[in-house]
Amino acid sequence: MVYHDLLREPEARNKIFLDEFGIEEDQLTRRIVVSPMPFNYIFPENYKEQLKENGVSFSYVRPTDPILSAFHGNLFLEKNGKKGFVLFLGRGVVEFTERITILSLSDRVEDILFLGSAGGLRGVKTGDLVVPEAVIPFENVSEVYVDVIRYLPLPDEELSREVEGYAQETGLNVIRGVHATVPLIYMETREFLEYLVKIGAITVDMELSAFFRILNRNGKRGTALLRVSDVPLYGQHFYSEEYERTKKTLRRRALESMLHVALRFLGLI
Repeated sequence: MVYHDLLREPEARNKIFLDEFGIEEDQLTRRIVVSPMPFNYIFPENYKEQLKENGVSFSYVRPTDPILSAFHGNLFLEKNGKKGFVLFLGRGVVEFTERITILSLSDRVEDILFLGSAGGLRGVKTGDLVVPEAVIPFENVSEVYVDVIRYLPLPDEELSREVEGYAQETGLNVIRGVHATVPLIYMETREFLEYLVKIGAITVDMELSAFFRILNRNGKRGTALLRVSDVPLYGQHFYSEEYERTKKTLRRRALESMLHVALRFLGLI
């Protein structure tokens, strides 16, 4: 059996959802939060206490995939009958593209929020939150799945405005701008990052262009919220004394904001 053909068969597709996400397809909710990082890297260390304070019950679902299962599983959240999932789809454009393709083929899913981190290029500082307006793709993985002329890496504007509003409620600096996606982190030379600045990018990551292309092809609405983890061209990176001194506070505040946005997006607060 050709693997992609399995996605067309309900019984086989259900097993794929269990393998990749730890849930059956009929458990999926209308809105989903996804990330290329495990949830304990996109939410603060005390996220359990914060969930309890907001009256949100939670449990963990673990994929049967042997690699994914090592990352503490995924989060299932519920409050007053409303439900939502936070799913870890794997780091890097190859893994992420495979799983966002599977997820977005389900008729049960309508809106998806991407939470992640990004390197800052210009006009941003460590700890800022970014809502991308468009993505410049430097990866060619999603070209395997979509007609890249027809399906552009653009977010849903209505959904982006909604998430931007939730982010602004946290009091952090929220910025709109053009983003860039690269396939490999160590391809990022200074010359290349300076080129990204010249063509208008303010941040860079490794998954987002594929996320938007796949969702647009499959008729789903998507948006993203990124926290700026470092600004390598201007010294605020993980070799910087200033970043080392401030990163714990900056990171904590940004992660607390991302938890707030996720709960608002899922309708749980």
